Amino acid sequence: MAVQGGSVHLGSLSIEQLQQLRKAGQDEIEDLSQSLAQLQNAVYRLNNSKHAAGEYATLQAGNEILVPMTPSVYVPGSVIAQQNLLVDLGTGYYAEMTVQEAEAYFARRVKTVKEQIEKATQMLSQKRQQIEAITIVLQRKTMLAAGAAPAAAGSS
Repeated sequence: MAVQGGSVHLGSLSIEQLQQLRKAGQDEIEDLSQSLAQLQNAVYRLNNSKHAAGEYATLQAGNEILVPMTPSVYVPGSVIAQQNLLVDLGTGYYAEMTVQEAEAYFARRVKTVKEQIEKATQMLSQKRQQIEAITIVLQRKTMLAAGAAPAAAGSS
């Protein structure tokens, strides 16, 4: 392989190497697509959390609510005098925050995740362009190999 500065000239690779490179690139695209979907889901959940924190501020003491025990199990509860929220920071850490602090925290997290989405989207686009270039070279080499095979058979 002709390697220069960390890159490989695609024309110097064999058909088998190009197929392997294309397969590896397609696997990376699949992984990036899954990561992107997870990040978009995180934005959705963070926005829901921000909205829920804002809704809490509008509740009056004594209002009946459903308290989630798991994503599928709820128990009835009632709001007591306005209290701070307990916000899940991740990996088992929680912080007590006012409604305004919680909303600001979720807004910052949404901004950070959206930046990650932008980076992942750019990487995905670059990978797709690389796969397209590999596919073009692979098709040319395959056509040349197919054209050379009948010529070699005709000369024997």
